[in-house]
Amino acid sequence: MITESWPWRRELKRVAEKITRVTHFRHLRQDTLHNLEKDILIGFFSVRKLIDAKSKIEKRVAEMELCLERCSAVRPMGSYQRFDFYEYFDLKSPYLVNKDLSYVSNQMVHSLLFNFGYLKGNGGLGVFFVSDKDRLKFCNFIAVESIAKVFTDVAVSNASSFSI
Repeated sequence: MITESWPWRRELKRVAEKITRVTHFRHLRQDTLHNLEKDILIGFFSVRKLIDAKSKIEKRVAEMELCLERCSAVRPMGSYQRFDFYEYFDLKSPYLVNKDLSYVSNQMVHSLLFNFGYLKGNGGLGVFFVSDKDRLKFCNFIAVESIAKVFTDVAVSNASSFSI
């Protein structure tokens, strides 16, 4: 249970600023990507915990919709093929889907696939992700700039009241 949300929100703000700085880098070192992966996964875990706490962030933020790009599976991806995921999904024909923040947080926390990459036409660095449950159907893509915005929105959100 989260009793005080400000330490969680302060860390999300720090991570959002770090992600924003990274988006301006021309070249990313492997250790930078490792740290970024850790920060994003822990960040979405924090978002999930704040949403579950009900009274720690504003309802409008907890229920916000995120636009993801989704790529259909072209053949089944096993647990050990996640490192060559591009062979298992149609990355040339992504389509847009809107999903709520809770869904995205859960997919990130339970991700079987979490790889940085670029999606044609998108231009910016992003994350390909999918949970073990959905790996036979599709994978999702979200730009790291969008992740930074989500973390910032959650960080500055402070619920003033709640009702049961």
